[in-house]
Amino acid sequence: MTMIDARSPADPFAEIDLYRPTRVDVPSAWYGHVPFGHWLVGAVRPDLLVELGTHNGVSFSSFCDAVIAAGLPTTCYAVDTWAGDFQAGEYGEDVWVDWSAFCARRYGDFTHLLRTTFDEAAEQFSPGSIDLLHIDGLHTYEAVRNDVDRWLPKVSSRGVVIMHDIAERDREFGVWRVWDELKAAYPSFEFHHEHGLGVLAVGADVPEALRPFVEADETEASRLRARFAAAGERLKLDEERLDLHRRLAQSYRDREAEMERAQQYESETSAEATALRGQVGRISAENEALQAQIRELRTSTSWRVSAPVRAAGSVVAKLKGR
Repeated sequence: MTMIDARSPADPFAEIDLYRPTRVDVPSAWYGHVPFGHWLVGAVRPDLLVELGTHNGVSFSSFCDAVIAAGLPTTCYAVDTWAGDFQAGEYGEDVWVDWSAFCARRYGDFTHLLRTTFDEAAEQFSPGSIDLLHIDGLHTYEAVRNDVDRWLPKVSSRGVVIMHDIAERDREFGVWRVWDELKAAYPSFEFHHEHGLGVLAVGADVPEALRPFVEADETEASRLRARFAAAGERLKLDEERLDLHRRLAQSYRDREAEMERAQQYESETSAEATALRGQVGRISAENEALQAQIRELRTSTSWRVSAPVRAAGSVVAKLKGR
């Protein structure tokens, strides 16, 4: 068994503290495993990598970043319908549009996005061709068991399989049951943080980089888990801080927009009040002019001369009324 002291100056995992993912600002339950995913690709150096279940692309992006950083000739496939399910939640076309554009921009030279079901995609891969397989689709026992049965024959003699959510037992999750079945048959290692991540060396040729994990005793396993959990927690905290800053900035922008709307309303209301006051002033002026005309008429000579006629008319009207 190879022993690794994560506290020593020659820490072989020192690089995981320096890596910062490029795919951020999107929801994901994988941020805590990004350091390990990134390290694993650089250590195993797969020729062909396949991910089943990509969603916003946080895990897949960490793999692709490692391909670039190590200058690997790896070809990476992401398989998903990008429509969601009853466990992950259904989502709109905007997720696919955003992720596919991001992936094409950064990793277009060596990645392929297969927008189809896992079963349909399996027909495109030859037996023994995949060096690294990440299974993270629908998490019922039946779905995961089907994924394993269909895809395990596609894994190479030096192949590694990783499975997310092996520690999750709510909402009809059955990954843990499949994991218990698999780890009894293959060299394995499991992380307990961030819903759990299982690592299987399913090929006959176990990659040398994985031996410290699959051959570790409980003390060494605990040390390795703590090492990667701490790195993942730092990334999660970084993402939470970024998210807080984004939400505060958005709240500030919303408040600024609300203040602008209030000022606009006040301005419009003030203009309406000014127009109304002007209208009242015009009516008042017109009324004053009319009153002046009436006063002028009543003091005129013609008004006084015609007074007997108006009086006689009034008498006649009364007599007619009787």
